[in-house]
Amino acid sequence: MKNKQDHLTFLLANPEFVRWVKTPDKELDIYWSNWVQGHPEAAADILKAKALVMAFREKKALPFPEQKARQLHEIITSERKPKATANSNGVSRKRKTDRSISLWERAGQWNKVAAILMTVLICSGIYHVYTNVPDKAVLTDTPPVPWVTKETLHGEKLMVKLSDGSSIWLNSGTVLRFPEAFDSLGRELELTGEGYFEIASDQNRPMQIRAGKLVTLVLGTSFTINTTDENRQRISLISGKVQVKNNNYDQEIFLVPGEQLEYDPTTHIYKINPFKTENVLGWKDGILQLRNASMEDAVRALEKWYGVEIQVSGTPSRPWNLSSDFKNQDLDLVLERIAYIEAFDYTIDNKKVNIQFSTK
Repeated sequence: MKNKQDHLTFLLANPEFVRWVKTPDKELDIYWSNWVQGHPEAAADILKAKALVMAFREKKALPFPEQKARQLHEIITSERKPKATANSNGVSRKRKTDRSISLWERAGQWNKVAAILMTVLICSGIYHVYTNVPDKAVLTDTPPVPWVTKETLHGEKLMVKLSDGSSIWLNSGTVLRFPEAFDSLGRELELTGEGYFEIASDQNRPMQIRAGKLVTLVLGTSFTINTTDENRQRISLISGKVQVKNNNYDQEIFLVPGEQLEYDPTTHIYKINPFKTENVLGWKDGILQLRNASMEDAVRALEKWYGVEIQVSGTPSRPWNLSSDFKNQDLDLVLERIAYIEAFDYTIDNKKVNIQFSTK
C-alpha cells in the first residue's frame, strides 16, 4: 500500500473487515489481529474505518430496505437479459456500438453492486462521523456498549481501572469518558482536565485518547495529559512511546520518554521540551506544587486542590512569585506558610476562606 489512504480504502472495501466489525468471531479476530501486527502504521485508519462501518448502520443513512432490494435486483437481472431483441417483424436489433456504451453499462453486475454499496457506505459514514449528528434509531446486531463517565470535583482525586487492565488517575476537576468494555478493534477514551495514564500493552488494540484539541495514540505506556489551561495543552511521556495529532489529523508528532509536548490550540503551534517527572506527577503523590505563582495562580491552585472558595480583600504590597511544595498538608498549614512570606491575614470558615491584606 502506497499511503495511508490505501489502508482506509482497503479496509472499507474488504467484506471480511466489514463482517468483523459487525459480527466478530474467533476466526476473524485471529486473522485481523495478525493483520494489525503486520501493519502497525494503520492503527489510526483501523479506528476510522470502524467508525465508518458502524455509521453505515445508521437508519437514516440507508435507503429503504424495499428500495435497496429493488435496485440491486434490477441491476442483477438486467445483466441476465439477452443482448439482442427482436422487433415485431422478427428482425434482431443490434446493440449500441461500443463507443456509445457508457462505462456504467460496461461494468459487470457485481462491480455495480459494489459501487453502489461503497458509495452509500462512504457518504453516510462521512456524514455521521464528521457532523456528529446523534441518531438513536440505529440498526445493530447487538446493542451498543454503554459509556461510563467518571468526574472529580475540586478537592477530589480518583483512580479508575479499565476493563483492559489500564489504570488512570484523575486530578481535581477532571472528566473521563470510556466504554464499559473495549471491542476487538481498539480502545477509545475522552479526557477533560488532567490525568495520569498507565496503559496496558496490547499490540492489537491501540488506545486513542481525545483531550482538548489533541488525539493521543498509544499501545502501552505511561504519560500525563493536562488540558486545564485552555491556551496550553500538555502531554508528558514518562515511558514507552506515543503518537500525537490534532483533531484535523494534519500533523503527527512522536514523543520519547522525558519529552513534553505543549500545544497552543489558537495558533496550532507545537513545542517539545524536557520535563521532570516529579513536576507532572506531584499531584498524584499528594504534593501541591506552586511554581513562580502569582497571587491569582496560587488562589486558583488552592481552590482546586482543597475544594474551597477564596475571597481576597485588599492588595498585596508586591507581586507574588511563589515557588513551594506542600506534601499532604491541610489548608490551614499551607495558608500559614504562605501568609508568613506574603504578609496577609486569613480566616477559614468551612469551605469559605478570606485572605486580607493590610491597608497600611
